[in-house]
Amino acid sequence: MTIKLRYGNTNTFLVPSNGGHLLVDTDYAGTLPCFYKALKAGGVQMKDIAFVLATHYHPDHMGLIPELMKQGTTLPLIDAQTNDVHYSDQIFAREKNFVLRHY
Repeated sequence: MTIKLRYGNTNTFLVPSNGGHLLVDTDYAGTLPCFYKALKAGGVQMKDIAFVLATHYHPDHMGLIPELMKQGTTLPLIDAQTNDVHYSDQIFAREKNFVLRHY
């Protein structure tokens, strides 16, 4: 059963799996405390999330990915996405109220 995590502006979904849950999209960078609250409300622990998939590389869909990867979550990339990941900084720079960060 897919779980919709309710936090932020982006539709974020968690797909449970015995091999580690799959998180689909995140919200903007800086929303990690809200993300943790949504996990807790859904009865999910961060250690249970093995993968995070960004449907596309806009700030409102990939903002938490660097923080989640630092915690051991794997980012699988679709072949068609690999050339776009490093260009996302240009999109971040255009977003209102967003602090550009390089990882």
